[in-house]
Amino acid sequence: MLRETTDSLPQRMLVTLLAEFASVRSAPIASSVLVDIFEDFGISVDATRTALSRLVSKSLLVRQKDGRSTSYALSPSAATMIREDRDRILKFGEPQEWDGRWTLVAFSVSEAQRERRHTLRSQLRGLGFAPLFDGLWGAAFASEDDARKALEFADVPESLVARGEISMLGAKINTFHRAWKLDDIAMQYNTFIADVAPIVERAEKGEVAPAEALLIRTRIMDDWRTFPINDPGLPRELLPDGWPREYAHQLFIRAYELLKPPAELRLKMLMQTTSPGKRVA
Repeated sequence: MLRETTDSLPQRMLVTLLAEFASVRSAPIASSVLVDIFEDFGISVDATRTALSRLVSKSLLVRQKDGRSTSYALSPSAATMIREDRDRILKFGEPQEWDGRWTLVAFSVSEAQRERRHTLRSQLRGLGFAPLFDGLWGAAFASEDDARKALEFADVPESLVARGEISMLGAKINTFHRAWKLDDIAMQYNTFIADVAPIVERAEKGEVAPAEALLIRTRIMDDWRTFPINDPGLPRELLPDGWPREYAHQLFIRAYELLKPPAELRLKMLMQTTSPGKRVA
């Protein structure tokens, strides 16, 4: 589960941590506590400081000062957005019944509007769409309303959204497997399973200490949140035999639940033993 630190990793981990443990600590968390936690993640004080500043500038965090002490909390808008996102992430991977219909989005964006095209494609990917042809994207479960919202968000008026039974796609889905990069996605699931299965086994035996539980649970959540972005969530009828998504989801939920009590205990311990020598502005 340990990965190299990138510029975006500290920001993602901070948001994940604050969102996951809001029930433990709804009030702002002292910067010194965050420093202690992220040192366990192998993230330096400077990287934590930079991440906090950037998240404040993005209005995802709010900063509060009390004398020399600085604390941080999710902004109200970020808390609402992240709570909705968290619910979607936890449910992703559960079996779904497919009605046999597809949602198609046809659009035209000029070469000169690269940023707009990138925004739209990112939005569509997040909804489970993938390109079938140039300017034509399809998804099995996304709604027409979600597709229209993505087009509106990216400011792409020249478009068409439709949903219906399209026998060509159902009959020739193997032709489009490469559009969703299913081989790469399966490899990511199998890596996740190989990482998490031993953790679940240890957690079931009570062998994961609080400090490790906080570290691992946050990383597992951060890892799992990438799957709704990368995996279009195709119906089981259209997937290769032995597709690993459902089993990976079962392991994710099991680890998520088993590690919650010791992870929350670790967070409470850190908040009770705040180190005044590690304040971050």
